[in-house]
Amino acid sequence: MVNFRGRLRRLRRGAWIWLLGTFTAAGLAVVYIAVVPTGQTLPVGSKATPLTLTVFSSAGLLPEVQAQETSTAGKQVVKAGSAELKLSEHAVQRMEQRGVNIEQVQAVVAGNKPFRYFHEGVWKTGYYDPTTKIFVGSVNNVITTVITNVKPRYIQNLTGKLP
Repeated sequence: MVNFRGRLRRLRRGAWIWLLGTFTAAGLAVVYIAVVPTGQTLPVGSKATPLTLTVFSSAGLLPEVQAQETSTAGKQVVKAGSAELKLSEHAVQRMEQRGVNIEQVQAVVAGNKPFRYFHEGVWKTGYYDPTTKIFVGSVNNVITTVITNVKPRYIQNLTGKLP
């Protein structure tokens, strides 16, 4: 004698498992399509999303891209004593993402003593305001990044590294 109720129960269970697997595969396909065609990947620990991911450091770029960034830099200028610092596109992007305006960058650069640090194989100049916790990094008089909510320990770590 055939147990129809048992077979029906297994058939329903199999249908649910199949349906769940189909939706999971479709979800993975959507994520794959959204990320892979652009060539973007997220670094471990990054808070960026595939739609907001940008280059994190000019020093890590190919020389051709660095040249392009330097050539397009300088649309805005910040004064540091007698020197003029140009803003790279990357720095402008970081300012926009982090809610920092040009006046704040000017205040950090003009009101704080510059310090040298070695980062990613390059000697750089940094400016840090402990009150606003804004850090401005530059290379060859081009501001390459602006970081907010920087703790003093981060600055200590930067200045403690030597080549």
